[in-house]
Amino acid sequence: MAPLFGVLFLVLMPMCFTQYAIYVEPGGTLELTGTGNSYHVFHTVGGNRVSYRGPDESNVNSLLNILANSQSYKDEQAKRLNPPAHVPSCAMKQRNFSLILRLFDYRSNISHLVVPLYVKAYRLIHYDLLHTLLNVNASGIFQTNELTSKLSSTVSTLNITLHRAVLACTLIKNLAAHAEGTTILSMDDVESTVRSHETCLAEFHASLTGLQSRLGLANSHNQQIQADYSHALQLYNEATERYEDCWFFCGDLEDAMNTARTSLVTTQHRKTEAAKYTGNLTKDIISLETDVQHYRKELDFKKNALQSIRQQQSKLATVMKELKEALKHVTDFHDVFDSRSTFNSIVQNLFTLDTVIIPLNAIYEVMQENYKMAPFAGGLISTDTINQFKLKLNILKVKAEEMDQNLFNNNYEDYD
Repeated sequence: MAPLFGVLFLVLMPMCFTQYAIYVEPGGTLELTGTGNSYHVFHTVGGNRVSYRGPDESNVNSLLNILANSQSYKDEQAKRLNPPAHVPSCAMKQRNFSLILRLFDYRSNISHLVVPLYVKAYRLIHYDLLHTLLNVNASGIFQTNELTSKLSSTVSTLNITLHRAVLACTLIKNLAAHAEGTTILSMDDVESTVRSHETCLAEFHASLTGLQSRLGLANSHNQQIQADYSHALQLYNEATERYEDCWFFCGDLEDAMNTARTSLVTTQHRKTEAAKYTGNLTKDIISLETDVQHYRKELDFKKNALQSIRQQQSKLATVMKELKEALKHVTDFHDVFDSRSTFNSIVQNLFTLDTVIIPLNAIYEVMQENYKMAPFAGGLISTDTINQFKLKLNILKVKAEEMDQNLFNNNYEDYD
């Protein structure tokens, strides 16, 4: 049965195996829908919308070729090869038109493969074990042989179900490790690029701070040049006025006016060049601020993708740990159940059923919040229910002993 179960896993797995996370540079947008071997990509650049559907990694590479031929990518490449002087050199290594990271789809896989088994195991405990025994009428006569057979069968099914759930977790873990180790951009690559991206972003901030400092000095210089220009204009106007009022022997006044004109033209040129320099600095700052925003957005994308994977790895580890714990205790008392088991021996082992319930309760919220599991109609098995169950087990144990004694007495009297 177990090998067949494994084969079914491998058949079902491609339906919810991986998904692709794609980041696109400013100037283009890209939408991705679907997971595994059925995904649909919409890429929009410059108002042109390209629709692309592909089933495998080779087609993802075809998508990369489509992106690479777009004008925005060519512009991006030109910017990488010839970066402006104010852009940090690390940008040549960091900038990519698109970052494609194949993520293992933990949520879909666990939702499809583990949750149904978890739900089945919990229902077996809640209804086939707890409710069955809680509803036994201990004040009358009940069929211990029939009840023993039913309980033994339920525990056997529970053991198989939890074993399959643990096997599913193990398979998901191994497939995830394989996917993340052979992806277009591996997890190690993402971690490395996140670190280098943070360093590069710090260089961007340093460059931006330097430009802003230079702009502050340039603005102060412009104010001084404006003051010099106003003074030169005033001197020129005064010299011109004196020359125009002169009637005789005006050569010195003409020379003074020409000198003032030359000074005014020179100052005007300085003013124009300073304004041009300030304007270029302002453009560089605006451009660099845009780059910083873009780099911050891309860094956030990478970090969020990395954090999401790490969180899902952690949640899978938690689910797997608790399922293994529950399986261990079920196996412990399942191993003593056989065709020779008596009702009392089974009851005695069921006193430890809380060691199975507690780890299953521990992952209920994780299953519900992360893996699309519907809330249990009957809720979780509470401590009060467990205590009532143990009390009922004591009553049934005593009642069964009385019934066995009465049967022995009756048989003894018949023998006499």
